[in-house]
Amino acid sequence: MATQYIGPELSACFSAEQLFDQVDRLEGETFRNVARRRTIKVNLGDENYFAKIHHGVGWREIFKNLVQGRLPVLGARNEWLAISALHSVGVPTMEAVLYCESGLNPARRKSAILTKSLDNRISLEDFEFTNPLFKRQLVDLVAVMTRRMHSAVSIIETITSATFSWIRRQVSHG
Repeated sequence: MATQYIGPELSACFSAEQLFDQVDRLEGETFRNVARRRTIKVNLGDENYFAKIHHGVGWREIFKNLVQGRLPVLGARNEWLAISALHSVGVPTMEAVLYCESGLNPARRKSAILTKSLDNRISLEDFEFTNPLFKRQLVDLVAVMTRRMHSAVSIIETITSATFSWIRRQVSHG
């Protein structure tokens, strides 16, 4: 079983044949490299992307999660589906430009997702709130986004600052 998507902006960089292997060979700045999973920042053409590459979690990890009452994360599919669900209800978030998954065995399934890099964004953690009116507008926008996210019926464990990267533009233009 193989599932894949290549966005038009990357069609010149990748072919559909053995897509996972092509993504797995990418090199770039490593942000995470743990337990058969790595996240790297790569430059393709004139754009930066984040590649999240999964090499199967193994049966031990699957059973551990099930015993703890949690569904195991088997690869990049959860992120692919979450991004799609958020876009479907109008929540601006990361843009997935490539996705691939192969293998029937859930313990050995390989998958990868490429998202556009969120360069030139200010994290809410680093943002200085000096204007109380601006801070109130920001809180209102976060509330709107949170309502939309809940309406998507998506299970999202953490709301990342990347999801809110658009707020600064909304408030300054609103």
